[in-house]
Amino acid sequence: MNYFKDCKSVQAIKKLYRQLALKNHPDKGGDLRTMQTINIQYTTALKTFDNTTQDNYTYHYNEYTEKSIMDKIYDIISKNMNINISLIGSWIWITGNTKPYKNILKELKCKWHSKRKCWYWHNERKRKFYSKSDVTLEELAEKYGYKDFSRSKNSVTY
Repeated sequence: MNYFKDCKSVQAIKKLYRQLALKNHPDKGGDLRTMQTINIQYTTALKTFDNTTQDNYTYHYNEYTEKSIMDKIYDIISKNMNINISLIGSWIWITGNTKPYKNILKELKCKWHSKRKCWYWHNERKRKFYSKSDVTLEELAEKYGYKDFSRSKNSVTY
């Protein structure tokens, strides 16, 4: 089965991947073999959009970055926290009632952003300016693209 054959954009691929990961991840009662197949197809589907432009944004596939983001989102989702998880560009932002999960987020190598009052994670190999800037999450989402990976039904949308 090709899970991503009908996807027409990077955003559609990532949205479908999120849904499939929440349903099929072994930590959520899913099958390891199925999740491995989904991961391979996800990577292959993203590669087909390398250097394509959609909505004034040119997507550049980077295997290391995609894998590290995917792995970190897995790690966060597997902890069963009632939080909002957002992917903005290549940064993961964690909002909502995060205080009960402070130690877990620290263990996951997430960092607290004192100005934005939320947690974030980013692959340090490709550091950009916006972890310390005064730009809002909404402005970042508009500029770099946004994808919600929240477990909560009351998630914030930008």
